[in-house]
Amino acid sequence: GVVTIGMQMQGQGRSMLGLVSSLAGKGTAVLGDGAFLNFDLAQFRGDLMGLSDMDAFDELESKALNGGATAFDSVEGALQLEDGLLDFGTTIAGVSAASVAATKLHADLVRLEVDIESNFILDGEPPLPPLTMVVSGQLRELQRRTDTLAIQSAVAQALLVREMEAAGVDELPDELRELIAPPAANDNLDVPIDDEAAAGPEETENDESVRDSVASPGVPLPAARPAP
Repeated sequence: GVVTIGMQMQGQGRSMLGLVSSLAGKGTAVLGDGAFLNFDLAQFRGDLMGLSDMDAFDELESKALNGGATAFDSVEGALQLEDGLLDFGTTIAGVSAASVAATKLHADLVRLEVDIESNFILDGEPPLPPLTMVVSGQLRELQRRTDTLAIQSAVAQALLVREMEAAGVDELPDELRELIAPPAANDNLDVPIDDEAAAGPEETENDESVRDSVASPGVPLPAARPAP
């Protein structure tokens, strides 16, 4: 797609490192008429609708979420820069096969590390929990993790209900429905762990940003936040 960025920022320092770590400012970013590469939400949703056996889920996921592309109309949001840390969050309009799509970005310009979390609610019936993707790491060595566990549980439940209805069971007992209910959509399953968070409560006692991130389900920790 085509990216348009407008931003005002300022900083000072006697070295490049000092300058970048002092940068502060705000602006906007617009990305229009583009596509996300290496995953195809339309194929993923279409294949899920035709799934009849959960044993085939892993292969289905691998094919649809490790190749192809997902088109979108526009991404537009506000940029906030402080002490060399860049934040960006927005909804994404016109994403193929998704009724709702949103993304959050945190970038450490000093360490050249990026952390991006994107959530997609897929079109179609039955409704499914959000699909979450987290991309993080050094700018030249980014890694992606995809959380589909909640979707797997929802699809497994739908297949079980379908099988029981085919067997002549008109209504499932409440106890059985509770047993096969999918987990909460905001399960924090794929959160990147940084060195500070893994160090223990004593070393992160004064780091409010780390504690806030850990306490918020579904929000990935940045690859590495500098100590305040």
